[in-house]
Amino acid sequence: MSEGSTHSVVAPVKRGRWPVVLCLSPLAWLWYVLIDNLRFEWSLNPQYNYGWAVPFLCAFLLWRRAGAQCSGGSSQSSPFRAQVSSFRSHPSVFRFPLFLLAFLYLPTRLIQQANPEWRLVSWALALVVVGLTLLVVSGFKFQVSGFNSPFLFPLLFFLVAVPWPTFIEAPLIQGLASFNAAAATEVLGVLGIPALRHGNVIEIGTGLVGVEDACSGIRSFQACLMIGLFLGALYRLAGKRRAGLVACGFLLAILFNLGRTILLVVVASQQGIPAIAQWHDPAGIAILLGCFLGVWGIAGRLARRVNSQEDRRGPDSSTLSHQPSTQSPSRPPYMFALALLVWMGLSEASVEWWYSRQENGRAVQPGWTVQYPADAPGYREISFDERSRRTLRFDEGRNAGWQQPDGARCQAIFLRWEPGRVAAHLARSHTPDRKSTRLNSSH
Repeated sequence: MSEGSTHSVVAPVKRGRWPVVLCLSPLAWLWYVLIDNLRFEWSLNPQYNYGWAVPFLCAFLLWRRAGAQCSGGSSQSSPFRAQVSSFRSHPSVFRFPLFLLAFLYLPTRLIQQANPEWRLVSWALALVVVGLTLLVVSGFKFQVSGFNSPFLFPLLFFLVAVPWPTFIEAPLIQGLASFNAAAATEVLGVLGIPALRHGNVIEIGTGLVGVEDACSGIRSFQACLMIGLFLGALYRLAGKRRAGLVACGFLLAILFNLGRTILLVVVASQQGIPAIAQWHDPAGIAILLGCFLGVWGIAGRLARRVNSQEDRRGPDSSTLSHQPSTQSPSRPPYMFALALLVWMGLSEASVEWWYSRQENGRAVQPGWTVQYPADAPGYREISFDERSRRTLRFDEGRNAGWQQPDGARCQAIFLRWEPGRVAAHLARSHTPDRKSTRLNSSH
């Protein structure tokens, strides 16, 4: 060793298993609460059935990014390294969002417990969980750290599974349904099939075909958003290319759904309105497959084009000159994880205590039933079809019809759901006004 030269060796920090478990425990509970809150919408609302796939896709992206980090695959210098260094040099700036999001967990859970179907509170809970996860994970010093962490996009990608707020979703559904009905009417005229449009209802010679919410194309629209973002991250496309991929997915969703509407109306004009039921579900599955394959093909083509351009440019000098960081790993936020775990326990206990106290002080409401006029003229019990039972999922139901002395026909439907979140969600989703709008549809 030459005189005057110094060498410093940083010994690897050996951490036990329990400190890591301590850091992951509050995050695991946060994600359990979030997914438990969203699973009812994913299960009961066909529009968001794709949400069940999102956690697995996020886990796959996280596993892929973590593997790349451990193997040194992400070796490009970070353009945000200066900002991250400045961010870490001010602990107060780093801790403020941590404590703010942790504090917001209590009021969010308090509101969410009383209004689990309110989509704004679902978004608030999702943002709290994702934000806390990002901030806690950023406490571990990876090769690329802080808010430029490779785990940023996989965690934010989960937000595509959160139901959209009604003030955004409702106008979009109405716009898509209106466009679908208008465009289908014009195409049918070109095909020689007489058709008149009445709002979102298309009148043909054999009857009326309605474009309801489920037929507006919103499902394929949202599915293409999820698929486009996932494939863009999978192929590591640039931001502009990802935006273009998502836009192409939206266009494919609109065109495929328009094709389905035209197909169903043509079938109804030739075979009658009841024939739509035989074609509706297969056509919907074909749309999803077509959108998926179309977006996948476009993503693969964009990825091949990017790879060919990189091959022509040659290796990047920045990647060749990269040297691994010699900084010692920062200490994971063990104390904050412990404090967060205790705070979440206190929050859950406080929410449970508050609502149990309110329920104990509430007067018992009398039960009630419906007495049907079984001796009325023309009285008959009407059975529910299997599709209605599968959609409504009621615990008790009765449907009957009869005739009044003045000749008026009456029908009464009585449904009962046992107490629980499923009951509240289904009861609010099948009110008489919503039911009346669906009676005009092709279903």
